[in-house]
Amino acid sequence: MFEDISTNPIEMSHVSDILYKEDRSQFLEPPRKSRCFQFRSEESKLKQKKRLGSFGSLASLLSPAKPVKRVGKIIQRSVSTFNVASSNISIAASPTLMLRNKNSGKLCKRNIENTASFLTPYKQPKVTPRKFRSRQWLDTFSQEKAKEMKENMNPKDLKHQEAIFELYQGEDDMVEDLKLVLQTYRHSLFQLGILSSEELGWIFGPMDKILSLHEALLDSLKERKKEDGAITSLGQIMQKWYPGLEAYVSYCSNQIYAKALLEEKKAHDCRFDDFLQRCLESPFSRKLDLWNFLDVPRTRLVKYPLLLKAILKHTPQSHEDREYLPDVIKQINNIIELVDRKTGEANCQFITTKLDFLDERQRDPLIQKAKSLLCSGILKNNRGTKLHVFLFDTGVLLTRSATRWSSNSSMATSKINTTRYQVYREPIPIHQLVVENIRNGEVRMGGSFRSAFSSTDGAKHVFRLSFADKNLGQSHTLQASDEHDKKQWLQNLNKLINGHWLASTSGMKVRV
Repeated sequence: MFEDISTNPIEMSHVSDILYKEDRSQFLEPPRKSRCFQFRSEESKLKQKKRLGSFGSLASLLSPAKPVKRVGKIIQRSVSTFNVASSNISIAASPTLMLRNKNSGKLCKRNIENTASFLTPYKQPKVTPRKFRSRQWLDTFSQEKAKEMKENMNPKDLKHQEAIFELYQGEDDMVEDLKLVLQTYRHSLFQLGILSSEELGWIFGPMDKILSLHEALLDSLKERKKEDGAITSLGQIMQKWYPGLEAYVSYCSNQIYAKALLEEKKAHDCRFDDFLQRCLESPFSRKLDLWNFLDVPRTRLVKYPLLLKAILKHTPQSHEDREYLPDVIKQINNIIELVDRKTGEANCQFITTKLDFLDERQRDPLIQKAKSLLCSGILKNNRGTKLHVFLFDTGVLLTRSATRWSSNSSMATSKINTTRYQVYREPIPIHQLVVENIRNGEVRMGGSFRSAFSSTDGAKHVFRLSFADKNLGQSHTLQASDEHDKKQWLQNLNKLINGHWLASTSGMKVRV
């Protein structure tokens, strides 16, 4: 007739009122509040509870683990004081307990001695089980069935099925992750009023089209599956499906803007940062942040040629897929090159819109016409100043990062703190670039009081960039953070110069 509500999670905030009717001195400590949500009164709590009532499942899903454990321990200690197993129950506060009638739903007084058998200790909720994602085709069968199939199947046919299953399982995981991003992240951020529809459009881009594209492929593969789960051919499916991959051009080109806005919102919007932190601590995220999920489509795209080559490798010579797969692989590689080219152009355009020129001579048209960004990063000059260096396909640009408040951002209507780049000296165009590798200890780098009076050897990880025509500008002695960073810069510089040398007849000095 009566139900014990001391373990009901909905009534956790009123446990002390239920367990101690008269004595209020022992009151349970509430969960630790988030740093972004301040509750000012009981009335505001009730309003918020009603307003977010439809998102109860999401709220329980995103509840941080630490505060729940803390409350659970407190409740368990409170319940254990009753000593349910003992027949002599002594409570200093009150001999009565408030229980809820199952029929009427009302709270009633009950003598604690008569209801001791109804009390159950608090049990911490179980962790949400993670879905096991099979990576081998035979793992989808029982051990006996897998052993039988392994003994009876031709080893080459088995490898062929394993290669096809890797493609199929990857599509299944892809669709599941995209649905998670759209439903749990995008939909929740909009419904909770954390981001506007315009901001969501910049961060998530045309992900709906990407999801529809992969759902279509997954459905086609499921239709080809036989009763034993085998897929004998997929060449015609891939032949009809691959043209839709051009949707990746707009999605990947938007990623530079998505990441920039994502970082700005995380740094200056505590509600957004708190939401992402709660998602990261929840089991469904698999310890991956939002950007990892947003980057899933791009990483999936570049895997298709490798997956199809593995399938083609284990495909019999007389199989019909031999007619389709080579051309599909070639066309997908062409789409990947198009995506890379358009993404590079978007990156260059994004950077050039964030440049501040102190002198009109710094506005080199070659930098404005850049189509790809080979690398970028922080390097120190001989004065110890940190410079943000960009290596474009048309030349080298040295800048100093600066923070500006902007209310006219093209990515959002709100006023945010944006990073801009102040151009430092004149850019070095590719046809004037001279690269010199400097051995460790050959030069000394300034920038600190200690280094001025230090008797140690010269600087390490240093190289020099200069103009072939000394009258056009000064040289720059730059120091990388470590030897690996220096090698990366020299490799990209040499790649750029050698490529330009093959396409041009003008002389160029290179010393590496």
